[in-house]
Amino acid sequence: MIERIRIENFKALKNIELDFRKVNILFGPNNAGKSSVLQAMAFLAQQKGDRVIFDGDFVKLGSFKGTIFKKEINRTMKIELTLKLREEEYQRIKKEIEKTAYEKFDFSSIKVSASVCFNEESKKEGASISFYSNDGELISERTYQGDSRYQLRYNQKVNAEEFEAGNVPTFFGWNAHSYGVPKGTEYCATICDVMKEIVAKRISNQIFYFAPFRVVSVRKEDIHSKPERVKPNGKYSLALLFYTKEKQELQFKKIVRWIKEFNVADLRAEFLEGSETEASFKDEKLLVSLDPTEIGFGSNQLFPIIVQSFSCPPGSIIMVDEPEISLHPGSQVKLPHLFSEIVEEEKQIIITTHSEFLPLALGKAMKEGGLKREEVVLYELVKGEEGTEKRELKLDEKGRIIGWIPEFRKVEDELYEEWSISLPEEE
Repeated sequence: MIERIRIENFKALKNIELDFRKVNILFGPNNAGKSSVLQAMAFLAQQKGDRVIFDGDFVKLGSFKGTIFKKEINRTMKIELTLKLREEEYQRIKKEIEKTAYEKFDFSSIKVSASVCFNEESKKEGASISFYSNDGELISERTYQGDSRYQLRYNQKVNAEEFEAGNVPTFFGWNAHSYGVPKGTEYCATICDVMKEIVAKRISNQIFYFAPFRVVSVRKEDIHSKPERVKPNGKYSLALLFYTKEKQELQFKKIVRWIKEFNVADLRAEFLEGSETEASFKDEKLLVSLDPTEIGFGSNQLFPIIVQSFSCPPGSIIMVDEPEISLHPGSQVKLPHLFSEIVEEEKQIIITTHSEFLPLALGKAMKEGGLKREEVVLYELVKGEEGTEKRELKLDEKGRIIGWIPEFRKVEDELYEEWSISLPEEE
């Protein structure tokens, strides 16, 4: 689980830090920076190869200049994630640090810090990736200045050497031992590689992002091989659904049950000739069979989210821009119950929303489901002259937002005032 994120100089986010829990909900006006929080994590998740990727599988940001705060290329972009370790991950690190100088450090959580800058001389992006213990001790830092040199250093109190290597992947696909093993503290490289492997798996393989426009637009989909994930636009939903049905029967039943909650019944995934699959639904009123392209857009855009959320492994992070798109209020109030069941599987939800019905239904989900108040955090983001700022919104013991959402209340007050003026005066 991501415990905290800190973002510097990414789009409208000059400097913002958010503490996360199991369910995380971001409110705010349009263009306030809500989606940028999700995109910052998605940007980090799409980094592969030996260069910084701005246009990748998750997000397409264009360039460094188009992404950096105020387009000021002399700034450095930074994304820091604090990750709570699962028990098996903690035990793996604990085994490596026994009887080393790192044994006294706290590894209940670890922090990864990724930075990107622009080298004016080479006209290339430079990048660094650093790993820290929970108590802030540097484990390793690898830097690339936009030239041909990659440098690696460890905690200076343990080993003060610096190591160089040639052209290797920018963020995660590298091996500390390829730089040379520190004499006398060989474990530095081993612990660095273990931490990098854990972080890479969490960020590259277990972050799932859904953009605002997502739709199942095909009637059939190739299943020659199992897709790694549903794409941000909804592609591969049918293929992943089929593999879930074949390999994860219990999870498939959950998908069927939750799709039905949003007025699409009798979900089926069938194998066709060759290497294709198709899905079908039942219209309970008209009693006819429908394919995904024939159901309402609200249910259609939610379909990929439900498929991915119940198909991914424990420890996964599901990020969704506006899950309520085109959903009737009666369906929007079911979303907290959906989130509650997802996080029961040791997964994390991070969403943006403009819905006023979704937060109003939190209390009901807490009363009827397994969602606990301490598992939910809400922020309202607003943009000022120095970038996006946050306001944490507190919940009372019944799951109601104390004082409501300021930007919502402002609009409601204005509308109420206009309405009250229009009332006829009493005689």
